[in-house]
Amino acid sequence: MSKPRKPRKPRKPSLDRRVLSTHQEGAREYAYVNIADLRVPGFEGGQRVLKEPMVEKIVANFEEARLLTIVIWRRDDGTLWIIDGQHRVEALRRLGHSVVFADIRSGITEEQAAYLFWHLNDDPVRVGEFDKFLARIKSGDPVAISIQNVVVERGFHLDRHGRAIHGIAAVRAVETVHERGGSALIADVLTAISQTWRVDPKALTAPILTGVGTFLDTWQDAAGYDTGLRGGPLDPVRLLDTMAAAPATEIEQRQRAYAAEYGHTGHSESRIAIVLRDLYNNGRRIRRLKGAPKGRSGRRGGGWVKNTWGKKPVAP
Repeated sequence: MSKPRKPRKPRKPSLDRRVLSTHQEGAREYAYVNIADLRVPGFEGGQRVLKEPMVEKIVANFEEARLLTIVIWRRDDGTLWIIDGQHRVEALRRLGHSVVFADIRSGITEEQAAYLFWHLNDDPVRVGEFDKFLARIKSGDPVAISIQNVVVERGFHLDRHGRAIHGIAAVRAVETVHERGGSALIADVLTAISQTWRVDPKALTAPILTGVGTFLDTWQDAAGYDTGLRGGPLDPVRLLDTMAAAPATEIEQRQRAYAAEYGHTGHSESRIAIVLRDLYNNGRRIRRLKGAPKGRSGRRGGGWVKNTWGKKPVAP
């Protein structure tokens, strides 16, 4: 005799159903509304504060297609109050817009409106960098397509989790390298890694990718070399020998040791560039690499870096 089936657990109601469950007459519509008619509620008597940097960022990077629909509460007296989208509305006002498309909720109490506000602003699940990058490729973004082409040309591929051999998950790090030196710098970074650390699991992590990019951006120019790297003040053959002798895992350990010894709390990419510089210079009397690595703004760093000149590399 078969066992009786266990009763299914009731499904968790959606946010809207939970919010409106005690108010069945609640309604929802989509329409354009006048921005001048919108108000900002302050639950429990407090006025929500407008964050100026957020408004400025929306204004500076405004694209109408990217603007998410705002959520409005229409009270029983007909007034319109913003539940979600205060900064978007203010940005639109500054850009000269008079209307905005809105998701309008009516027939709900102030408690339900507050509940909706809470959940719409409670740690929203954001789309990850990898998914956004894939979307950029699909949409035809030239920068993303250029980055993908270089990655594939150098024998690597994009991999969401970075677990596959030669798979790169740290797309934001690759973009940072691109911002420093374009596709040519990405090609140099991946060329160096493919010839030295190709099977090292740490080689394609964000700190290593950006660190090698910082190193090459600082100490090489556009002179050609047979190795496939653009050469300059540094000898690319010596650099490849240096990298081959110190696995990416060891480089990562050394940069942590630098941070502990010199109290540096900045980007790890700068410390990795210093580790590579000092390993490259070790035992070398002429044509030593000097100076601090370039920051993300393109200017040379300073301060704590100068204290390492002439010293032997810090042990991991």
